[in-house]
Amino acid sequence: MTCINYGNAIVCMSDAFVDLKPYGAHVWVEMHYLGPTFYRSKNAIKVIETPSKKTWDAYRRWVNRPQNDQNHKSANHQHL
Repeated sequence: MTCINYGNAIVCMSDAFVDLKPYGAHVWVEMHYLGPTFYRSKNAIKVIETPSKKTWDAYRRWVNRPQNDQNHKSANHQHL
């Protein structure tokens, strides 16, 4: 997680925002120090309160992907 001190306020942003579609779920995941937060779209407006088994399975596939996975490295992983 990246945090910036603006004097009286500290703003923190997530470490990654990832499209899980290549891993089997049509959702996005935001990674931060509390763990994953899942969203219905790239706009991150609608949080998925109770992720389905399919979403968790896709998340696990992404987390456990080979680190040299060239097919998914830049297309669906955005550092914020």
